[in-house]
Amino acid sequence: MTVDEIIRDWLRSHGYDGLYQDDGECACLFIDLRFCEDGGGTCKAGVLGRCNPETCANGGCHTWHIVERGHPDQMSDDENKAFFADLLKKEGIHP
Repeated sequence: MTVDEIIRDWLRSHGYDGLYQDDGECACLFIDLRFCEDGGGTCKAGVLGRCNPETCANGGCHTWHIVERGHPDQMSDDENKAFFADLLKKEGIHP
């Protein structure tokens, strides 16, 4: 088992959607882990959130963020399911 597989399995089994950094500079989904320049040492587990132009470090140009559980921008369960269904369809992945 690889480190990516271990992290991916842990994130999903604990209800997380990916990793993020507090400064908003980096985030990745569990299906496509991308460790930042520091090797992921400052990454935290988080859930999907809507991009809020008022708080986005890049001015609101994203369709999603990974945020802390309970964050005001956290997606609802229905939004989360729809996001992943759409993403998997676009990527040609059939669960």
